Amino acid sequence: MFSRPGRARFTAARAARGLAAALAAGVAAAGGSAWAQSAAPQNVDAKNAGAQSAAPSAGAAAASAPVVSGAWIRGTVPGQHATGAFMSITSPRDVALVEARTPIAGTAQVHSMAMAGNVMKMEPVPRLEVPAGRTVVLKPGGYHVMLMDLKRPLQKGERVPITLVFEGPDRQRRVVDVLAEVRELGAASP
Repeated sequence: MFSRPGRARFTAARAARGLAAALAAGVAAAGGSAWAQSAAPQNVDAKNAGAQSAAPSAGAAAASAPVVSGAWIRGTVPGQHATGAFMSITSPRDVALVEARTPIAGTAQVHSMAMAGNVMKMEPVPRLEVPAGRTVVLKPGGYHVMLMDLKRPLQKGERVPITLVFEGPDRQRRVVDVLAEVRELGAASP
Protein backbone atom coordinates (compact mmCIF):
# COMPACT_ATOMS: atom_id res chain seq x y z
CA MET A 1 0.00 0.00 0.00
CA PHE A 2 2.74 2.45 0.98
CA SER A 3 6.14 2.33 -0.61
CA ARG A 4 8.01 3.26 2.57
CA PRO A 5 7.38 2.05 6.15
CA GLY A 6 8.17 5.57 7.47
CA ARG A 7 5.34 7.01 5.42
CA ALA A 8 2.83 4.52 6.89
CA ARG A 9 3.80 5.53 10.43
CA PHE A 10 3.56 9.21 9.51
CA THR A 11 0.10 8.78 7.98
CA ALA A 12 -1.16 6.70 10.92
CA ALA A 13 0.21 9.25 13.40
CA ARG A 14 -1.43 12.09 11.49
CA ALA A 15 -4.75 10.25 11.44
CA ALA A 16 -4.53 9.57 15.18
CA ARG A 17 -3.79 13.25 15.89
CA GLY A 18 -6.72 14.29 13.71
CA LEU A 19 -9.07 11.91 15.53
CA ALA A 20 -7.81 13.11 18.92
CA ALA A 21 -8.31 16.75 17.88
CA ALA A 22 -11.85 16.02 16.68
CA LEU A 23 -12.74 14.25 19.92
CA ALA A 24 -11.21 17.05 21.98
CA ALA A 25 -13.18 19.64 20.02
CA GLY A 26 -16.40 17.72 20.63
CA VAL A 27 -15.68 17.40 24.33
CA ALA A 28 -14.72 21.07 24.62
CA ALA A 29 -17.93 22.05 22.85
CA ALA A 30 -19.82 19.95 25.39
CA GLY A 31 -18.24 21.86 28.24
CA GLY A 32 -15.52 19.72 29.76
CA SER A 33 -13.45 16.58 29.85
CA ALA A 34 -14.89 13.31 28.67
CA TRP A 35 -14.92 11.86 32.19
CA ALA A 36 -15.94 15.03 34.05
CA GLN A 37 -19.28 15.19 32.29
CA SER A 38 -21.03 13.49 29.45
CA ALA A 39 -21.17 15.38 26.20
CA ALA A 40 -24.88 14.84 25.75
CA PRO A 41 -26.49 13.14 28.72
CA GLN A 42 -29.26 10.85 27.61
CA ASN A 43 -32.39 10.09 29.52
CA VAL A 44 -33.47 6.52 29.19
CA ASP A 45 -36.88 5.12 29.85
CA ALA A 46 -36.06 2.55 32.52
CA LYS A 47 -39.11 0.46 31.60
CA ASN A 48 -38.19 0.06 27.92
CA ALA A 49 -34.41 0.34 27.77
CA GLY A 50 -33.49 -1.05 31.17
CA ALA A 51 -30.00 0.42 31.10
CA GLN A 52 -28.37 3.75 30.56
CA SER A 53 -24.85 5.02 30.31
CA ALA A 54 -23.49 8.41 29.46
CA ALA A 55 -23.40 9.48 25.83
CA PRO A 56 -20.37 8.23 23.94
CA SER A 57 -18.20 11.32 24.00
CA ALA A 58 -14.68 10.01 23.72
CA GLY A 59 -14.13 6.30 23.22
CA ALA A 60 -12.47 5.06 26.39
CA ALA A 61 -14.27 7.56 28.62
CA ALA A 62 -17.64 6.43 27.32
CA ALA A 63 -16.63 2.80 27.76
CA SER A 64 -15.79 3.50 31.41
CA ALA A 65 -19.11 5.20 32.21
CA PRO A 66 -21.32 3.71 34.92
CA VAL A 67 -24.48 1.98 33.67
CA VAL A 68 -27.76 2.44 35.54
CA SER A 69 -30.62 0.00 34.99
CA GLY A 70 -34.12 -0.55 36.32
CA ALA A 71 -34.48 2.91 37.91
CA TRP A 72 -37.81 3.39 39.70
CA ILE A 73 -39.37 5.54 42.43
CA ARG A 74 -41.99 4.55 44.96
CA GLY A 75 -45.21 6.56 44.41
CA THR A 76 -46.57 8.96 47.02
CA VAL A 77 -49.85 10.27 48.39
CA PRO A 78 -50.82 13.94 48.88
CA GLY A 79 -49.01 15.40 51.88
CA GLN A 80 -46.13 12.90 51.69
CA HIS A 81 -42.82 14.76 51.56
CA ALA A 82 -40.32 11.96 50.93
CA THR A 83 -39.87 8.76 48.95
CA GLY A 84 -37.11 6.50 47.68
CA ALA A 85 -35.53 5.87 44.29
CA PHE A 86 -34.08 2.46 43.49
CA MET A 87 -31.87 1.09 40.71
CA SER A 88 -28.90 -1.10 39.82
CA ILE A 89 -25.51 0.43 39.04
CA THR A 90 -22.61 -1.28 37.29
CA SER A 91 -19.32 0.26 36.22
CA PRO A 92 -16.34 -1.14 34.33
CA ARG A 93 -14.04 0.86 36.63
CA ASP A 94 -14.09 1.75 40.32
CA VAL A 95 -16.37 4.73 40.96
CA ALA A 96 -18.43 6.12 43.80
CA LEU A 97 -21.91 7.62 43.68
CA VAL A 98 -21.36 10.99 45.39
CA GLU A 99 -24.42 13.05 44.50
CA ALA A 100 -27.99 12.78 43.27
CA ARG A 101 -30.44 15.49 42.26
CA THR A 102 -33.86 15.79 40.69
CA PRO A 103 -36.19 18.69 39.93
CA ILE A 104 -39.07 17.07 41.84
CA ALA A 105 -37.35 17.22 45.25
CA GLY A 106 -35.62 19.90 47.28
CA THR A 107 -33.02 17.35 48.43
CA ALA A 108 -31.78 14.03 47.10
CA GLN A 109 -29.31 11.98 49.15
CA VAL A 110 -27.88 8.49 49.00
CA HIS A 111 -29.00 6.66 52.16
CA SER A 112 -28.35 3.33 53.79
CA MET A 113 -30.97 1.44 55.74
CA ALA A 114 -30.24 -1.31 58.23
CA MET A 115 -31.67 -2.93 61.32
CA ALA A 116 -30.14 -1.84 64.64
CA GLY A 117 -31.68 -4.22 67.15
CA ASN A 118 -35.43 -3.97 66.52
CA VAL A 119 -35.19 -0.52 64.95
CA MET A 120 -34.80 0.26 61.26
CA LYS A 121 -32.06 2.90 60.98
CA MET A 122 -31.60 5.12 57.96
CA GLU A 123 -28.76 7.58 57.41
CA PRO A 124 -27.08 9.54 54.60
CA VAL A 125 -24.01 8.04 52.94
CA PRO A 126 -21.49 10.54 51.51
CA ARG A 127 -20.08 8.00 49.01
CA LEU A 128 -21.50 4.73 47.74
CA GLU A 129 -18.66 2.70 46.28
CA VAL A 130 -19.32 0.83 43.02
CA PRO A 131 -16.43 -1.63 42.52
CA ALA A 132 -15.33 -2.32 38.93
CA GLY A 133 -17.36 -5.08 37.27
CA ARG A 134 -19.78 -5.51 40.18
CA THR A 135 -23.42 -4.45 40.39
CA VAL A 136 -24.57 -2.38 43.35
CA VAL A 137 -28.32 -2.67 43.87
CA LEU A 138 -30.24 0.18 45.48
CA LYS A 139 -33.42 -1.42 46.83
CA PRO A 140 -36.05 -1.04 49.55
CA GLY A 141 -34.54 -1.94 52.91
CA GLY A 142 -30.97 -1.19 51.75
CA TYR A 143 -29.15 1.55 49.90
CA HIS A 144 -31.43 3.97 48.06
CA VAL A 145 -31.67 7.57 46.87
CA MET A 146 -33.87 9.43 49.35
CA LEU A 147 -35.94 12.18 47.73
CA MET A 148 -37.00 14.73 50.34
CA ASP A 149 -39.00 17.94 50.29
CA LEU A 150 -41.04 16.66 47.35
CA LYS A 151 -42.58 19.48 45.34
CA ARG A 152 -45.70 17.44 44.51
CA PRO A 153 -47.17 13.94 44.81
CA LEU A 154 -45.74 11.35 42.40
CA GLN A 155 -48.22 9.26 40.44
CA LYS A 156 -47.77 5.73 39.12
CA GLY A 157 -46.56 5.74 35.51
CA GLU A 158 -44.76 9.11 35.62
CA ARG A 159 -41.14 9.32 34.47
CA VAL A 160 -38.92 11.39 36.77
CA PRO A 161 -35.46 12.64 35.78
CA ILE A 162 -32.65 11.92 38.23
CA THR A 163 -29.07 13.10 37.80
CA LEU A 164 -26.42 10.89 39.37
CA VAL A 165 -22.85 12.11 39.87
CA PHE A 166 -20.07 9.53 40.04
CA GLU A 167 -16.48 10.15 41.07
CA GLY A 168 -13.56 8.08 39.83
CA PRO A 169 -10.32 7.32 41.67
CA ASP A 170 -8.76 10.30 39.89
CA ARG A 171 -11.44 12.59 41.45
CA GLN A 172 -12.92 13.30 38.01
CA ARG A 173 -16.71 13.35 38.03
CA ARG A 174 -19.12 11.82 35.55
CA VAL A 175 -22.78 12.82 35.28
CA VAL A 176 -25.34 10.17 34.33
CA ASP A 177 -28.97 11.17 33.77
CA VAL A 178 -31.75 8.60 34.04
CA LEU A 179 -35.53 8.56 33.93
CA ALA A 180 -37.07 6.63 36.79
CA GLU A 181 -40.55 5.18 36.48
CA VAL A 182 -42.90 5.92 39.38
CA ARG A 183 -44.50 2.73 40.70
CA GLU A 184 -47.42 2.28 43.11
CA LEU A 185 -47.01 3.32 46.74
CA GLY A 186 -46.49 -0.21 48.09
CA ALA A 187 -44.07 -1.30 45.34
CA ALA A 188 -41.20 -3.59 46.25
CA SER A 189 -38.19 -4.64 44.18
CA PRO A 190 -39.06 -6.57 41.02
